[in-house]
Amino acid sequence: MRDEPLSLLEKNFALEALQAGIRVDGRKIDEARLVNFEFGSQYGTVTVRLGKTKVFSSAIAEVVEPTIDRPAEGFVTFSVDLSPMASENLMLEYLYSGRTSSTLEEAAEIVRFLQQIIRENQAIDTETLCIVAGVQVWAIRVDIHVLDHCGNVLDACCMAAVASLLHMRKPVVTVVGKDVFIHGIDEREPVPLTVHHLPISVSFGIFLDGDLIAIDPSIQEESVMEGTLSIAVNAHKEICAFRKAGGASIETSLIFKNASYAYLRATEVTVQLEKALKDTYSRNAVASVKPLQVETTKKSFPLNEQVQGVTTVWKQVAKQSALEDKEKTVDQPNITSVTNAEMEIFIDDSEESYTKSDELSASTDSDEETAPAVIARPRGGKGRPKSKK
Repeated sequence: MRDEPLSLLEKNFALEALQAGIRVDGRKIDEARLVNFEFGSQYGTVTVRLGKTKVFSSAIAEVVEPTIDRPAEGFVTFSVDLSPMASENLMLEYLYSGRTSSTLEEAAEIVRFLQQIIRENQAIDTETLCIVAGVQVWAIRVDIHVLDHCGNVLDACCMAAVASLLHMRKPVVTVVGKDVFIHGIDEREPVPLTVHHLPISVSFGIFLDGDLIAIDPSIQEESVMEGTLSIAVNAHKEICAFRKAGGASIETSLIFKNASYAYLRATEVTVQLEKALKDTYSRNAVASVKPLQVETTKKSFPLNEQVQGVTTVWKQVAKQSALEDKEKTVDQPNITSVTNAEMEIFIDDSEESYTKSDELSASTDSDEETAPAVIARPRGGKGRPKSKK
């Protein structure tokens, strides 16, 4: 698709196609573009594709101080980066006006709409973001970057923000007295945010003085439309926000009709989002298998598949067994128990050695049990007591 301003003939062609019930990209009037969610390896990162419109979103959490009026509630903030590299029109506007992408009016409108549908409608439970009331709370910041602007970037940004918050995990916090401990991912599994509902934005383009409305306008249709109508709906048939931009008027009957279309579209997107999130969790669960547990008579040790853990585990078992046997024995390593048989022991004090002259008889004919004689063999070379004959 050529990304440059349309000529007058192209605009007239797009309008005539809409009047005939055919759109430039081959869709119907009430047909939206396909949406695709791709979650990243880190929590809170997602790439949303709405047709050829591409948006990347990331959510991060940091510990901040709460406000005075709401000491037990956290924060959820948004920022939209409408890069001039995303579209030729944005590049021209940036070059001629000298404004940065963050100060563009379209980016500011997207941020206000996100705050309305998510924060003001309490899609996220901000009370669960509290760590210590009046002292520390979690501040969730969602950064949205528009990579390719091919029409209806508002809906793509809203879908990306909702997907990031749904995929995000915050660290586990332990409060002991006045001390606050934030556990890392290696120590404890992070927990998801408390999401009450998923508001999905569905936008419509207004054409021909409000007589024609088309869902999900493309970049060519946005250049000829007279206004936009955006309705944020969740799966519970609740209208979370309503936004109309442009001077074109619209009848009330068309608003209710498009609200029904918005609910169907929001339900479809919600199902796709939950399916994509479930598939991502399934892939991550297979990729990162939990350590196995080897059951032994002594103890159970974790076994990691990536290391040769079998040998390590049995070495630990043998070491543990040796330690237990050592604790049971008396702390005299050179003590030997023998039967009351004939034995001669010769001790050489100079060379610190001894020898046995006769072998110990293995069995005796006597049926009476004989008490064993304990012979101590000290480690010291000199001063050893000689055995009495």
